[in-house]
Amino acid sequence: MERILLINNDFDTIHLLKQWLELKGYIVEFTGNYEHIPALLKRFSPDLFIIGSQQRDIAKGLHDYAVSMAVPVLMMTGYTAWKDNYIQDDDVMEKPLNLEVLAKKIKGLIKKEGN
Repeated sequence: MERILLINNDFDTIHLLKQWLELKGYIVEFTGNYEHIPALLKRFSPDLFIIGSQQRDIAKGLHDYAVSMAVPVLMMTGYTAWKDNYIQDDDVMEKPLNLEVLAKKIKGLIKKEGN
């Protein structure tokens, strides 16, 4: 089973997204606390990071890890004007989330990572 790490401080959205992803068959962990990430990564080796745009500073630090470990990064944002700032990420998902589009993006990123 593929593993997804959600990083976002909007816990209502993350709880719902976690439930939806688990129904899709993914193993999901989440945090909104930057300090928890190192310990979480030691016990949970993700196939994909999904990060909220408000955690862009975290995303910058995680990007080095993701590149070195070949883990794709999907940025979720409601700020479409910022989209060009996330070129380093593998993909951007605009809010409000379209779950059909999100499912395709996740499958595509994990498949690409698995090559």
